[in-house]
Amino acid sequence: MVPFIIGGIALAATGYGVKKYLENDDNRDKVIDKLDDAYNWLDKTEQKGLEFFDNLEKKVDDHFDNERKRNKNDILYVDLSDNDESYILPELKEYVEKFESATRKLYNSSLLDLQTALNEIKGLERDLHLPSLSLRGKKYNFVSINDDIKASFESYTAILLNIKEHIDIELDKLDEILLKSNDYSSYSDEEKLFIQKLVNIQVTVDTATQSKMTLDKEHFTREVKRAFKKLENK
Repeated sequence: MVPFIIGGIALAATGYGVKKYLENDDNRDKVIDKLDDAYNWLDKTEQKGLEFFDNLEKKVDDHFDNERKRNKNDILYVDLSDNDESYILPELKEYVEKFESATRKLYNSSLLDLQTALNEIKGLERDLHLPSLSLRGKKYNFVSINDDIKASFESYTAILLNIKEHIDIELDKLDEILLKSNDYSSYSDEEKLFIQKLVNIQVTVDTATQSKMTLDKEHFTREVKRAFKKLENK
């Protein structure tokens, strides 16, 4: 009986690798089921065999527990970012937190005021929505970090803070326009151009901050790079 059980496990793992085979939860469950069958048989025969399988199961459990602990702290374990999109490299967390802090300051004050003002303008055909600001770890799932990535995060954070100051200044001028009239059709070409630039800034900020930062997990996306370049050259 036991040889058939062990043979079935070995056959399933053949050509796949026992360690790799057992890393799959379904495969591991199958192994456990086979072990249960062996328990039932050995329970009717000899105690030594039962103790053998108890030790075997414990070794398997200990192995996987150690693997999980090691992988959790090992930043070079690439598969971790594939399976857990919220994972952020420890070396990157400081830069991400500063970037997110600048984003929240921008959205929760200046952009919120801008959206409120723009929504008061009648005839302005633009549906503006502020996204929910939560830590979107899946955007930052880089698998490695270098000086260029760090410098980019620092630059993008500074750009967001500069945009906040810029919007705060422009809001004073927008208030003056709204106090005169909230009818977009009554505005001069210069005033319409001014308002359109503010709309474009908000749209660009959305692209820069709400898009996924990396697709290949090694570089910033071109979309994000373009968006921040536009904000820098506002």
